[in-house]
Amino acid sequence: MLPRSTLSSVPSISKYSKPSTLLIGGFFIDILAYLWYYRPRFKPNDGLSLKIQISIRSKEFLMNKFLFSISAIPNATISIFDQYGQIITPADNGYIGVLKDDTELNIHLKVEGDHTCYTLDQNNKEVRIPKAVNKDGSFTKKLTVTKGQIARWPSNMVCLEVPGHTYNIGVFNQNGRFFFVIEEYFSSAENLPEGMVIWFSLLHGIGSVAYKPLFDARIHWKTLRFNQKMGMRFLQSYDLLQFDEKDLILLDGDTSFRYEIKKAVNLSQPH
Repeated sequence: MLPRSTLSSVPSISKYSKPSTLLIGGFFIDILAYLWYYRPRFKPNDGLSLKIQISIRSKEFLMNKFLFSISAIPNATISIFDQYGQIITPADNGYIGVLKDDTELNIHLKVEGDHTCYTLDQNNKEVRIPKAVNKDGSFTKKLTVTKGQIARWPSNMVCLEVPGHTYNIGVFNQNGRFFFVIEEYFSSAENLPEGMVIWFSLLHGIGSVAYKPLFDARIHWKTLRFNQKMGMRFLQSYDLLQFDEKDLILLDGDTSFRYEIKKAVNLSQPH
């Protein structure tokens, strides 16, 4: 699978990922770069074969949107409470507050109709772990604040699939301020131009930006400008970023991204 959107980057979306295709004419150097970059993964005797499809780029991209209301998912009831049973109601932007160490957050989820609820293994993001079911058929995700932080992705969320929809439900923090968010993932067959945001995960703290035909660029939330209206740093699918090549760094190691954007201007949000 070519690295457009992979399980190592975004949770619970394998059924939406499609093999990438390449633009013919002028991009053979990228093909060679791809083969060179992933050469340790393909050994002569490992029984694997690498197939590259050469055609005009036409594929489905994984994208997402944010929902901050606990009542945003149809036929689902979500409540948040602390270890003392006190109900926590997020603000319109999902803001929960500045939380002290050892604060416990319990995300309680009850769903009607067909659904699947699970978490992702911390060490292998492709492994889905069915969520334990309470006696009343509900699910509870427990999070604890430690040293001003919440558990790292994907341990800070629970995944929910209902017919036609995939949600990641959880809590994230930016600079000591905690937020609740539901991330809904969907696919789009649009051909995205360079610099357009494919997806951005508040729960994960990173996003994917269309760049090269073979390699998308990663961007971290700390790189982004603070949005006064929303009270956080974030991007949205379809946002258009402007950046120079000197603002990119080359990545190596076990990541599906080839580049990381260290500085960019979001042309789709007010400055």
